[in-house]
Amino acid sequence: MSLLGNNVYVNAVRNINNLLDADHKKQSTWMFALLLVNACFDVIGFAAIFPLVDAASNFSNIQEKGYLRFLYELFGVSDEVTFLFILSICVFLALLLKNILSLAILYVQTKFIYDIALRLSQKQFHHYYQKGYLNIQEDDSGKKTYKLVTLPNIFASNYFLQTLAFTTEIVILGIILLSILFFQPTLALVLGMTVGPTLLIIYKWTKVRVRVIGEKKNILYPKSYAKSLG
Repeated sequence: MSLLGNNVYVNAVRNINNLLDADHKKQSTWMFALLLVNACFDVIGFAAIFPLVDAASNFSNIQEKGYLRFLYELFGVSDEVTFLFILSICVFLALLLKNILSLAILYVQTKFIYDIALRLSQKQFHHYYQKGYLNIQEDDSGKKTYKLVTLPNIFASNYFLQTLAFTTEIVILGIILLSILFFQPTLALVLGMTVGPTLLIIYKWTKVRVRVIGEKKNILYPKSYAKSLG
């Protein structure tokens, strides 16, 4: 329990769950699904290049490799050059479609992030308003600007979005590791013994550095805003 309590990722998920409204929590599930789909499209787009490279590097691969021979027969062409030309067009269209979908997902993601930041800013404003004028005067203008505008944007665009992206990467990595474990158990054991300790060391080091940097930023940002405001 102490390990989970001190875990940066677990704390991030807990904080996000406490700060988001119910509707944003539901939308976060859909956003996670979109990011997962986008990651899958990235993998597919990267994999789509390999048939073209295989065919272009050596024409004999078209007949020797089953998937290239299948595509060659599917296209119904009579020579390798025509096949390579059609395959290039197909790869180009696949990458174009992937980028269009990625842009659409990025648009939805950006709109959602700014909606979260706006909602948090409104909550903070109402909190100040309910405290009354005398209590508002306790904070300088830099701190108020930081809490009302900058902090919600940092939370939404960095803290929340990065946590969501990291969750997506965890799921994809988990699928890859399970696949390796199923098809190559020995390789999975070697990776666990070599990569695992390295990742643990990096995590321990970055955990301390991130906390220190975050504490310094929370002190310096309000001061910089106070100076910029006069």
